[in-house]
Amino acid sequence: MHGRVIAELGFGFWRYLVESRYLTALWTPALHRGFPHGPADSLTRQREVRRRLQQLHFVRNRAAHHEPIHARDLQRDHDYALELLGWISPHAESWARDTTSLRAVLRARPDG
Repeated sequence: MHGRVIAELGFGFWRYLVESRYLTALWTPALHRGFPHGPADSLTRQREVRRRLQQLHFVRNRAAHHEPIHARDLQRDHDYALELLGWISPHAESWARDTTSLRAVLRARPDG
């Protein structure tokens, strides 16, 4: 039952947990441990995790609502997502890099 509740939480829920307003209540006592391979300084780590999650949330929402994302630097968005994943688990980042097809899709798109 508990796992189902957690699995059904939206991406926005997770993204907003790392906002500055939760720095002392959530980030400092616990959440920073979820990104053990990120920047060494906890405050820098929180800022960078927040920034990357904001970007991912934005891109995901645009794509989910069929809004144009072709003008974005999708390679950068992809790299930030992989880097953030690596801050959680380098093994997961490696697996994602090896299995993603986004790089090939981006290389194949017409210049514009």
